[in-house]
Amino acid sequence: MCAAVVGLAVGEFALTVRAGILHKTHSNWPTDPIGRLEMLYAPFTRQHLHPQYLFFFPLDPAERVGLSNEVVHLDRDGFRGPGPTFAGSRELAFLVGGSSAFGLFASSDETTITGYLNRIQDAYWFVNAGVPSWSSTQEMFRVAFQLAAYRPSLVIAYNGANDGALVRRLGSTHPPGTPESFDTLADALADLLGEPGRPARTPAYWFDRLFPEVSGRITRRVLPALFGPPTPEQEPPVTPEVLEAGTARYIENQRRMHDLVDAVGGRFMWVYQPVVNLHANVDRESVGERPFHHIFHKAVLGRDRSGLEFHDFSSLFDRFYARVPILDRDPIEDSVFIDEVHLYDPGNAIVARELWRVVCAGTPKPKSGCS
Repeated sequence: MCAAVVGLAVGEFALTVRAGILHKTHSNWPTDPIGRLEMLYAPFTRQHLHPQYLFFFPLDPAERVGLSNEVVHLDRDGFRGPGPTFAGSRELAFLVGGSSAFGLFASSDETTITGYLNRIQDAYWFVNAGVPSWSSTQEMFRVAFQLAAYRPSLVIAYNGANDGALVRRLGSTHPPGTPESFDTLADALADLLGEPGRPARTPAYWFDRLFPEVSGRITRRVLPALFGPPTPEQEPPVTPEVLEAGTARYIENQRRMHDLVDAVGGRFMWVYQPVVNLHANVDRESVGERPFHHIFHKAVLGRDRSGLEFHDFSSLFDRFYARVPILDRDPIEDSVFIDEVHLYDPGNAIVARELWRVVCAGTPKPKSGCS
């Protein structure tokens, strides 16, 4: 037993060191495009404690900049790509949201939604304020604590998928608006404090906690090779009360962002992001079914949204494709969706064009670049 534990510890240390070396040297990286992107984006998906948002990029601004690589550039203030100081004579605009707004898996800063927006018009300077894993609650805090101070002319909240996923996963045990990974943080603290009455942890739990790199390798490579691909996750039932509370908080967050932006003289737009399962023009057998995406989206549409400028992009790509290109069927260069919610460059380009169209449509005075 002792020898096995020592062996696992050595293996974990070796894999951790190797992962750090790979990120710095790019040696022996995956040669497939998506594998390479996963490695390049991995540092930006780690959640660090932050006093205002609970989870964010590293608290130290220098560490934030230090995460940057040839695909993703993060500045000291936690913005991806060129920040507000690059606005010049343009009006300032922010895009807030989770990993899809951040541009997870885009091939560069220039091929994110904000990157395309800054190229197709010259009226606004769009700053990428998306953060992987964030919900609308964290977005609202960022508008309050940071973005409103810039007095932006426009703020676009591009979200929906994370809030719906969190209602499904945490809604029955945590208050509405609980950020992703809070339950993991709370469990770790409770284990550290040795709270009485807590159920005993299984060996599998401690194996995952103590040896995450080894556990990940087994989950990704060994188990599929032995037993085939994992079966789709079964979605737990969500009570009407949980759904009501979750959608109410989601929409209330949009109202608070609207009020904060309006108070500094800006315009606020709320956009429900594209989701594979909300599209009709996809191969249902290939993408699988996620009923809760439909349930949450329908619940949102059924609630009062008066006073908010709302745009539903949930099935946007059905307007452009008879069959929406998804990574597991098409070469990456042609892919719109990388996975269930994340977009590759062509998808980001379409979203940017459609966002600019609705920005122009709702502008009382014509802006430069509006046709």
